[in-house]
Amino acid sequence: MASAAPGRLRVPGAGSAALALALFVLAGCGEPPVDVVLVQVNDVYEIGYVDGRPSTLARLAGLISSLEATGTEAVPVLAGDFLSPSA
Repeated sequence: MASAAPGRLRVPGAGSAALALALFVLAGCGEPPVDVVLVQVNDVYEIGYVDGRPSTLARLAGLISSLEATGTEAVPVLAGDFLSPSA
């Protein structure tokens, strides 16, 4: 294996990964752009019903279904804690 220049890290296969990523990105260049809506929630501790009302995740599912029904691409993102607070 060839040695890396001082101060540089040599990662085997990194050139192949970079080439694959470039080909993946370029493959979509002929397609029209798509609008995407990111729907993010934080710190979800209840996934069912709370006091007879849908929880945050149930409402999120409904929102995403509504967006997708209009042809909008929706990507749900769950950040922060899930089910249990961090210490």
